[in-house]
Amino acid sequence: MDDIEMARPKGLLILFTSFKLLDILDDAAFRHVVNAMRDYVETGSEPEGLEPIEQVAFESQREALDGNIETYRRAITAHREAGQRKPTETKRFLTITKRNQLVFLRNQTKPIAP
Repeated sequence: MDDIEMARPKGLLILFTSFKLLDILDDAAFRHVVNAMRDYVETGSEPEGLEPIEQVAFESQREALDGNIETYRRAITAHREAGQRKPTETKRFLTITKRNQLVFLRNQTKPIAP
């Protein structure tokens, strides 16, 4: 399995709209569901030992949690691809930058306009 497929987000994103359902739970059930969500996002483990209402609340959030995990993995892929410049592109960029610095320095010592 690729390391990107194993990558998990560093945090738990809960949308404000999710609280409409989660707010109907009492404090203990709310804590159980949020901890189950955290474990699911962090490790991929399925929730165990939830009461039926807690399981319903968790399942209502599963699609959003899966979407967050997938978005995180796409971001990792995009950043990885952006960081893989070809050596010739990097060398060309450095050459242009160095040339620009030389022109700037020359213009500082000998201005073009009187």
